[in-house]
Amino acid sequence: MFVLSPVAVVLLAALVLTFLYSALAPKLSLAFYTVVAFTVPLLLLWLYLARHPNWWFFGSGSILPHVLAALVFIAALVATLVRVSGALSAKLLVGMLTTALWGVVWFNLTLLVGCVTHACF
Repeated sequence: MFVLSPVAVVLLAALVLTFLYSALAPKLSLAFYTVVAFTVPLLLLWLYLARHPNWWFFGSGSILPHVLAALVFIAALVATLVRVSGALSAKLLVGMLTTALWGVVWFNLTLLVGCVTHACF
């Protein structure tokens, strides 16, 4: 399956281990808001792509919807990490692992959504 690529599994395992063994607090809030920051921009992007296969409003082949989704993700993730207390290195590691995982999921599932809506290469 696309999402369970070896890279995604390794990134997810490293992210879970970082959550478990880091001194970040509150962990439940961090986990919840990280999941929200991760999923909401992707779901909105894929909903837009599925409903507007001709990229209405942005023009055909525009990269702007993807850039907007990435900017919303980065802004939400930074806001989440700022609200958590703990070591800066742990925050950076969580941010880098989450961003890398987001990129892998974005690439794989955006291709899948494109192919499902007959806009595949």
